[in-house]
Order: sequence, then C-alpha cells, then structure tokens
Amino acid sequence: FIMYFEITSRHVFEAEFQQVRQLFHENWFTEKSLEIEVVPSFGMAYTSEIGTDYDTLYHTCDLAMYEDKKQIKQTYQTI
Repeated sequence: FIMYFEITSRHVFEAEFQQVRQLFHENWFTEKSLEIEVVPSFGMAYTSEIGTDYDTLYHTCDLAMYEDKKQIKQTYQTI
C-alpha cells in the first residue's frame, strides 16, 4: 500500500507508526485454532529531504521498506 500524509512533526509521525506496529504485535490474526502474528514493514520518504518526484519517493520508500523487513527478520531470528 502507498499512503501520503501531510505531517507537522517527523518524530510524532514515526512514533505513531510504532504504535501501529505494536497494535499488530498485540492482536494476532486468528482463524479457527491458528494464530499468526502479522508484522507490518514500513518504508518512509520525506519530501523535505528528497523532493516531490513520485518515482524518487516511491523508490526511497520501497528501499526503506525492504530494509525494515530485514531488520524485523533479524530481530525475530535473535529471539
């Protein structure tokens, strides 16, 4: 999914995404007797840093999302 937000504070915005991730962690997907933890990966790009060109924003977010996935996998492998 791609979402665009107008934000006033990068710190608050990133903290809100961490809250979303925490909600996923606390509320596993349940189907019959099967429980699955869904861990979302996020990629963010800020127009104030890289501009407003769609292709650049998309590419930056995509790279960041895959880096986030990598970090998550490393975290779960060490638990």
